[in-house]
Amino acid sequence: MEGCPDLSCFRTSLRNTHFLLYFEKYLKDNFCCENLHFWLEAERYKTFQEDTFLRKANYIFRKYIKPGAVCEINIDSELKKSLQTQMLSPDASLFLPAQEAIYQIMETDLFPKFARTTLYKECLKEYSKSLSSQLQPDSTTTFAWFCRRIDTPGLKIQCLCAVGNGTRAWGGSNTGSIFIWDVENGNIFKELKGVHAKRITCLLSVNDYVWSGSEDSIINIWSKNGELLKSFQLNDPILTFYKEKGGDLIYVGTTANFQIWNPLDYTIVNQLEVGPVIAITTDENGLWLGTDQNITLLDKTTYEVLDQCKAHNRPIKSMAEINGTVWTCSDHASICVWKYNNNKILHVTTIDRHEARVWCLSSVGSKTIWSGSFDTNILIWDQKAYGLLQRIQHHTDTISTICEVDDGVVWVASHDKSISVWFYSTF
Repeated sequence: MEGCPDLSCFRTSLRNTHFLLYFEKYLKDNFCCENLHFWLEAERYKTFQEDTFLRKANYIFRKYIKPGAVCEINIDSELKKSLQTQMLSPDASLFLPAQEAIYQIMETDLFPKFARTTLYKECLKEYSKSLSSQLQPDSTTTFAWFCRRIDTPGLKIQCLCAVGNGTRAWGGSNTGSIFIWDVENGNIFKELKGVHAKRITCLLSVNDYVWSGSEDSIINIWSKNGELLKSFQLNDPILTFYKEKGGDLIYVGTTANFQIWNPLDYTIVNQLEVGPVIAITTDENGLWLGTDQNITLLDKTTYEVLDQCKAHNRPIKSMAEINGTVWTCSDHASICVWKYNNNKILHVTTIDRHEARVWCLSSVGSKTIWSGSFDTNILIWDQKAYGLLQRIQHHTDTISTICEVDDGVVWVASHDKSISVWFYSTF
């Protein structure tokens, strides 16, 4: 089909998110999606740090290769024995022979069958449509690959956080319930029903504990396994939490003020009447607050205002810091980039590529910003050139939150009552 010749080549198609979504659906319908899932996980495995090889290799081996594995792939017994021997001292090339064997199965058997289906024709048609959109990426490289979809139990997940060094993910819902998932398999570990009376707005992992905040004005403190340890009633609805990496304090934004908490004794050490504080981030210059339509920069020690400016014409929804710049989004379709220089907050650029209000921003890895919108798109941005690296069309409703739950793994929640899991390239 004209307009998308890259999808007729299997090798290049594996780098195309649009193709992977349709191909995975075909494989799932034909009860053989373990082939694609293994290939993707083996691809991701190559990007891990050497000190994590043993743990990650064992997970992949147990899931896909061990005889009787829940997602056992079809490779010959000699290759399985070889892999089992090499498991004692795994390196980055461990799964290459098995990956190549599965690649051959997909390229010579599964892909030709898929290419004869109406689903493949639909894939080409939709991909061709996307090429004419204003959201067409500036880059032809794929930086994120679809891993799996997790259906949430009829609820909209509003916020996510990673817990336990990326082994678990917590999600807060619109009905006040919390869900805890195992990151490796996407299964629910525990459901905490109705633990807040209203929508949960924020979750934060603090050492071995998790903080949850809600529009019911309550902060709950949980063990990492989901036992309620403490509960604090505030005067105002809680909008956001933030903890600086390596920092000792917890920053809390409410509809009325900005609070600084000591997590060791759960005391409020300072409070500023600057609400509503909707978003918080930090950089080397200080504390950045998103307060309605404005951004405010505070000194981290004295909490004095260093500068303030109007950032958007509508309330700010989210902020993200990456390599000396702060990105903001609001209830319209623009993203703004800022930096602090010569005692002033300076506007760097405005990005108008979403088609509707932008709900969330997240810095992923060290080089990209991900944004999610009411237009249902996930966009991946180059933090230096501000170009659009990739557009992901997967969900059918608003993107509510984006969270990097582990190295190379991002979870995206949507109001379509699902979470999509993505592997990303650290390039």
